[in-house]
Formats: sequence, structure tokens, C-alpha cells
Amino acid sequence: MSRSSSTVLVPQLVTSAEQRFVDEYLSDLDARSAAARAGLDPALGPKFLARHNVQRAIANEKKRRASRTALDADKTLRRWVKLAEAKATELYQVYVPSCRYCWGVDGRYQFTKNELQRAKLEHQAAQREKHPDDTSLREDFDEEGGDGYDRTRRPNPDCTECNGVGNEPFAVIRDTRDLSDAGLLLLDGIETKADGSVKVSLRNRNWAETMVARHLGMISEGRRIDTLDPTMLSDSQLDVVLMALIRRNELGPVIDAEAQDVVTGDP
Repeated sequence: MSRSSSTVLVPQLVTSAEQRFVDEYLSDLDARSAAARAGLDPALGPKFLARHNVQRAIANEKKRRASRTALDADKTLRRWVKLAEAKATELYQVYVPSCRYCWGVDGRYQFTKNELQRAKLEHQAAQREKHPDDTSLREDFDEEGGDGYDRTRRPNPDCTECNGVGNEPFAVIRDTRDLSDAGLLLLDGIETKADGSVKVSLRNRNWAETMVARHLGMISEGRRIDTLDPTMLSDSQLDVVLMALIRRNELGPVIDAEAQDVVTGDP
């Protein structure tokens, strides 16, 4: 009786140099920089990355990290979409204010409520000083276009003073306590300068989309994600992409055919 022979496949292990490369590569997904940080010739980076055992080691480490941080494909992709949909106007808005004549009565100069009160008091004080004894000589105060001026109100297109273009625009920064989750993702930082001005920094949404997609394995090394606009995908389309990734059992470099139909807009 003959015994059937069987072949045992021994997985290729990574060398210590390859492991250093893998560890460094996962920090920024840049093969040449990773090789340099691992103490290797930068030119070896792309060569190491092309090795099957190194690719498996990278895929396994991605899985391990995803498991450790509970950052699965669904949560990552939806966070990515949330960032892509975030609107800068949630952080700040630019106003083109109406001029003082836009909404004044009969197109005349308009005060705010407090300005009008102060102007009246100043006028009365000036008249008393000018005509202390004879009240009949005192002039009445001209309220011109009345009060109610609001610089956040849109210009009057029929205004004969500014011709409907208003005054110089100004920006208003929103209270960060009121930001949505998407707004908080978009906000990268706020800097108050010495002159009192404030600078708001936003995260680069295009860079974030590409980097997350690369970490998910949805695009390969050196390829930009130009075909996928997550803001245009419905929930059902997003689910197709997610299930396609899950069915593959690992996050490879190319989206499978079903997911590719979605991102390219094919029916």
C-alpha cells in the first residue's frame, strides 16, 4: 500500500531588515523614506515593497492594528466620508455687509440703536452749550435713516450709495463648542496672533481621502484616488464597497469588480 505524498508549504518569513522596513513603512506608507529610516538604502524601499513576504507582513500588521484599535473598514470609511462632507462655513463665514445707506429710511444714513441714542445725547449737549439760555434757537436732531443698522444683513441691490455691493467683507469665526462631528474633524487648529487676529487651519480633505484609502488598501502605492467621490455615494453604495472589501478577507491594493462599478459610476 503506497502512502500519498503531500507538500507542506512553509510561509516565507521576513528578515530583520525587512521587518524594520515594514514597521517604518506603516507610519507613512512611503517606501523610500521607510527604507532610509530603517537604516537601508532608500532605493531598496520599492524593491522590498514588491516582495510577497513583505506584502503579507504589511497586510497582517494592518489587520493587527485594526483589531487593536477597533478601527474597522466601516468606521474608517464613514469617518472619511464625514470629513469629505464637512463644510468650511461651519468653522467660519465671510459676510459682505450692507452699507449704512442700504436699509435706511429713504436711503439715508442708518444708525445702530445705541449709536442713535448716543448721537441724540451728544447733539442735545452741544445745543445746550451753544444756546444755554434760549431754547428756541436749539436745532432738532436729525435721525436721518433711523436705527436698526445690521452689518450682517445683505446689501440692498437698489441702494444708490453702494450700488448693491455693500462694504468690505469681514470674516466671523464660529464658536468651536457648536461644531458638529464633521466640523471637529475638519478643524486642524486655531492660532491667535500678536495683533489679535485669528488663523483657522483646516485639514486637507484630499490628502485624508488618499491616505485613508491607501491604509484600507483601496489604492496601490503611488496611485491617487481620483475616481472615488465619497460625497456622491449613497448609503447602499457605501455598503457595496464595504462588503466587497470584507469578502476579500484582506485589504488588497485593488477594489474588486463590484466595488469598482460603484466608484466609477457604472450601473
